[in-house]
Amino acid sequence: MLNAIKNARRLEILNIVSASPCDTKELQKRLRNNGYYHSCHTISEYLEPLLKIGLVKKEGDRYMSTLYGREINSMLKRFNFESALPKHSSCYEESVLRELLNRPKTHEELAKSVSSLSRVVRRLREERLITKKKSVDHVFYFQTKRKFDGKLSPTERRVLDAIVEAGVSARSLSKRVGITLRRTYKYLHRLREKQLVFTKNMPQTYELTKLGKKVAIFLDDLTKSVSTASNFSALNRRNYP
Repeated sequence: MLNAIKNARRLEILNIVSASPCDTKELQKRLRNNGYYHSCHTISEYLEPLLKIGLVKKEGDRYMSTLYGREINSMLKRFNFESALPKHSSCYEESVLRELLNRPKTHEELAKSVSSLSRVVRRLREERLITKKKSVDHVFYFQTKRKFDGKLSPTERRVLDAIVEAGVSARSLSKRVGITLRRTYKYLHRLREKQLVFTKNMPQTYELTKLGKKVAIFLDDLTKSVSTASNFSALNRRNYP
């Protein structure tokens, strides 16, 4: 469905037949008024995917939008559908945008649901839909499992106890313990010498840009609309054979 509507001419056709039913000749005339010059045969080819996915239906020789088609057309009008996404694809780019809608994710997390991820990420970054999350806190501190029989100063103990199992950055640790970042690093250094603390570089994550979030929200709303329409269609088939 996404591949079908990522086309300016199909969107224009959907908009026209959502306003009023018309045959191919009328469509040709209205398309010309909007700067699209096509033969009736070409217009029929543009209509085919819209008919196939249920956005448009044909009654006699006239085409009209379905209720589902009018809903999608209304959504498309509210959203300036960008040409940033590839016209013919497996919609991996759209999947990544929706994956990032709730929170930033690492390359490894995204790779679980999307193949050819490097190419997809590169394309989305070029279109300024996603970006690598900028963070100065990419080094996290963790407690070792070593038993320590020596003595710790009160501040060393506070710093060590404040390191949670999931790890913590020095900046966050500084705020938790209530000491300066410089002093935090000093005590962390001492704890590392005593082999009570180790560091790990956390993987960088990808996040949506402002435009990317706008596109992702639209795609999510569109997907929910498709799901609702499918459920409604299935219900009708069950109740009204």
